[in-house]
Amino acid sequence: MNNRVLIVEDHKTTAEILTKIAQKLGFEVEVMSSLADLTASLIEDKAYFCACVDFHLPDAHHGEAIDQTVAAKIPTFVLTGRLDEQVRQKVMTKAVVDFILKETVHSFDYVGKLLTRLKRNMQVNILVVDDSLSVRKYLRTLLERQNFTVIEAVDGLDALALLAETPQIKVVITDYEMPNMSGVELTSKIRRKHPHEKIAIVAISSSNNAMLTARFLKNGANDALNKPFDAEEFYTRIFRNLEYIEQIEEIEFAANHDYLTKIKNRRCFFELSNQALKTANKPSALALLDLDHFKAINDTYGHEAGDIILVQAAQRMAAHFKDGIVARLGGEEFCVLLPETSIDEALGRFEFLCHHFDSFEFKVLTQSLNVTTSIGLVEISQQDLSTALKQADEALYAAKEHGRNQVVQYGQSI
Repeated sequence: MNNRVLIVEDHKTTAEILTKIAQKLGFEVEVMSSLADLTASLIEDKAYFCACVDFHLPDAHHGEAIDQTVAAKIPTFVLTGRLDEQVRQKVMTKAVVDFILKETVHSFDYVGKLLTRLKRNMQVNILVVDDSLSVRKYLRTLLERQNFTVIEAVDGLDALALLAETPQIKVVITDYEMPNMSGVELTSKIRRKHPHEKIAIVAISSSNNAMLTARFLKNGANDALNKPFDAEEFYTRIFRNLEYIEQIEEIEFAANHDYLTKIKNRRCFFELSNQALKTANKPSALALLDLDHFKAINDTYGHEAGDIILVQAAQRMAAHFKDGIVARLGGEEFCVLLPETSIDEALGRFEFLCHHFDSFEFKVLTQSLNVTTSIGLVEISQQDLSTALKQADEALYAAKEHGRNQVVQYGQSI
């Protein structure tokens, strides 16, 4: 992803505020104050993630700078100090992402929200279902302007097949009148497999019939629009429904992941591991891992350094065991379940992890530290998960008693 934001604004204070907002979100910023500067930059064929352009510049009083960035295919949102209906109509005919009225501090908050939204949209797939090619092209143009990835379906049957092939789809926009299957029927079929919090359905119809809108909503649509619709209203509906899905995802993530390391938490580990063990046809391997001398690290370098090490340790474990269930149980203690993995294979993999921790330093603030790990390993076959964890804990204790920085298998003499 190109990470450079272009700001075209002649007011110095406004440009500084916008720059700080974009930089805080991780963007690089290039500021220009006139149409002449912008034209020179675009001639150099520079690439930008998006552009924030003032409607009125000293050498461009009527939005001419907007035409330049839009023509260069740069997603553009507009800043304006005046927004009567005439200016609004002029802005929205220029194929811009959005417009922002420069009047309060909340206006600038919206800039940050918009930049975040444009970045997130790059990961969002939207399915457009309509038998009219011209309508599909129009909706694609609107959506791609906002950085969405667009998938097209010609009817309901085509849409259901694409949904089965593309689980990343978060929004379905469907027409009502289509061959083979109506939009209402499609909505009902989608809802049998996909709940509201996973996929949003926005119905579009040329009819002003309130009963049709009600049918869509009763059959599972999240929202409904009548043609012809305003682009601004269209975007608002899409964003509102996406934000609902994202809020649910954030809640679910918080419930299942450790707040610091972002790997699975204790509750989620037990839930997923018990499910995996119920369906396993072969023995599995379970390991408890503890970072060595972690209290001394906190006492010497501070808790911020300790947190950094915990995050890096979790990242290394997750990278080494992509086929397993990795969790932080608490403090500096982690747990890994490798479903249907022989104890010999697991032993080799955890010994490799021990070597990795011992060999590669942790980058902490302004220095590098060596941190090792002790590991208790057990095979799970007939015993339940709680029993296996107690056995792994005994093996972990033995690893620490015999010098740390090693793997001890439960039941094996050292």
